[in-house]
Amino acid sequence: KLQGIIMGFLPIVFAIGVYSMDRHYFDIMLKEQLGQALLCYGIISEIIGLILIKVLSRIKV
Repeated sequence: KLQGIIMGFLPIVFAIGVYSMDRHYFDIMLKEQLGQALLCYGIISEIIGLILIKVLSRIKV
């Protein structure tokens, strides 16, 4: 279960780290319409992935 949480938050931590080192990497994602759409798709996919990890990691006793 802990591994699922760590793997789920790893892309978020990576994106924050890259953004804090050089903000220009995310300019196209934040300013262009296609970049914003892809960013929204990525965020929604990440949320769905976190939910699936939570559901699949439940142990039924």
